Amino acid sequence: MASAAPDPLPTGSDRRLEAFTELVATAIGNADGRAQLVAARRRVIEATDEARAKLARDIHDGAQQQFLTALIDLQLAQQKRSSDPRRSRELVDLAAAQVETGVETLRELAAGVHPAVLSDMGLRAALEALAARMPLPLSVEVDDLELPAAVQASLYFFCSEALTNVVKHAKASAASVKAEAIDGQLRVEVCDDGIGGAETGSGGTGLIGLRDRIGALEGSLSVSSPPRGTGTTLVARIPLPSC
Repeated sequence: MASAAPDPLPTGSDRRLEAFTELVATAIGNADGRAQLVAARRRVIEATDEARAKLARDIHDGAQQQFLTALIDLQLAQQKRSSDPRRSRELVDLAAAQVETGVETLRELAAGVHPAVLSDMGLRAALEALAARMPLPLSVEVDDLELPAAVQASLYFFCSEALTNVVKHAKASAASVKAEAIDGQLRVEVCDDGIGGAETGSGGTGLIGLRDRIGALEGSLSVSSPPRGTGTTLVARIPLPSC
């Protein structure tokens, strides 16, 4: 018995199937994008918690111990004020030195959390101050931009973390930072002349953190780092915020 031929598809089925396929692909892409966003936010939260815990340890092990030592010296000085005035004065001097050291420790910690120059004088001045502390030449070119404080802080720490990677891994002899407004976007570029080969996959945890920081500003990060000793270039682009 002859088999029946399949019925032809209704008119327009090809277009409907094509549209449905595009819809499914878009849904999958959106789901993947949401998953990546959730993962990025989780990493940002975890990094923040880790930084907070480290700051607490640094305060406890550093400034707090110095202030406690100063307090003990002052208490001993009070006890010996009548019986041994000379020793009392020595203890007061020691306490003053401990307090001075503790204050300096707190200033260093505060600079790591949020440099005062960033709040007082803006992104360019903060990056120039960072350049002065770098162990290699760092050129800084930053447009005069009116930026919200939170954006300035994120961009400063993006540059600071990127330059920390340069010092640790790149074996570079010089680096540069450039920030400029182009076509409604803020473009921030960090370059070095090192060995290249920076990892952008799962192994490049430092770059993942940088990508997450820029992603939190609804921006994107591109990396050019050929393993041929021609250096690494990071380019972050974020929508230019309105203050």
